[in-house]
Amino acid sequence: MELCERIGAFGKSLETFERCMLAAPETIASEKLSLAQQAGQLRAQFQQIITDLAEADISREIEQRIQPYQTEAHRRLRLLGVEAMRLRTARDPARLAAVRSQLQDHLKQLQQFTSAIATEVCPQADS
Repeated sequence: MELCERIGAFGKSLETFERCMLAAPETIASEKLSLAQQAGQLRAQFQQIITDLAEADISREIEQRIQPYQTEAHRRLRLLGVEAMRLRTARDPARLAAVRSQLQDHLKQLQQFTSAIATEVCPQADS
C-alpha cells in the first residue's frame, strides 16, 4: 500500500473508531473490548505509517515539519488506548460521558495531525 493511501486508511480508521465510541450505551457495553482492540490496531497502523515515512524519499524540511505531528500523534494514540481501557470499566453515566469526551479530544487531535502529515507528504491529497 502506498504511503498516502495508508495515511488515508488511517484517517478512515479513526472515523470508524469514533462511530463505535459514540454508539448508544447499551451498544457500547458489547463493544468495549472491541474499542480497546481497535485502539491497538490504530497504533499498529500508525507505526506502519512511521516506518513508511522513514523509508520514503522526502526532503529534510518536510521531515522536520512532520516530526512534531508524529511525536504528538504517537502520544495521543497511547492515551487513546488508556481511555479505551477506562471506557471498558465505566459504569456510571457521568464517567462514561467523561471518558467519551477524552476519547473525542484525542481523536480530534489525531485527525488534525493525520491531516497535517498528509498535507506535507501528499500535497495533492484532500485530507
